[in-house]
Amino acid sequence: MPNQPVPSVPKTLSWGVVSTTKAPIEHVARFVAWHLVAGAHHIHIHLDVPDTRISERLAHPQITYTQCDDAYWAKAPEKAHQTHQLRQAYNATRSYRASNMDWLAYIDVDEFLLTKITLAEQLAAAQRDAAFVRIHPVELMAHDTEPFNETAYFKRARK
Repeated sequence: MPNQPVPSVPKTLSWGVVSTTKAPIEHVARFVAWHLVAGAHHIHIHLDVPDTRISERLAHPQITYTQCDDAYWAKAPEKAHQTHQLRQAYNATRSYRASNMDWLAYIDVDEFLLTKITLAEQLAAAQRDAAFVRIHPVELMAHDTEPFNETAYFKRARK
């Protein structure tokens, strides 16, 4: 696909998310719901520990689940699944190549995008020939209470 400027109108810009996870179903549900509400056009979830219960219970037309089982990895270069970083990179690359969206973000399941304006508006404001943009997510910190209530804590990267 030739390099083309991305749309600068938020309503016509498409973006999605890819993630590789071993998280329990509750965490995956929270992650996909958050990003669908934020306007993601598509979400690719690679289940590093295959779990058909997650893909069945959280089925949605805007979500693709990939079970990273032995059959999946048999088609990949041997080195691609040796470490979690290499699995993430391999999965993100496959999703990127299969995507027709303007932007695709790799985000861990414990990370969230908190923005004052919509993500589409932020991406539309990027330079039209930009190959990438860097957006710092916030990371949900471990705690004993239900996330997103008044006692939930997030870690934000310092600029």
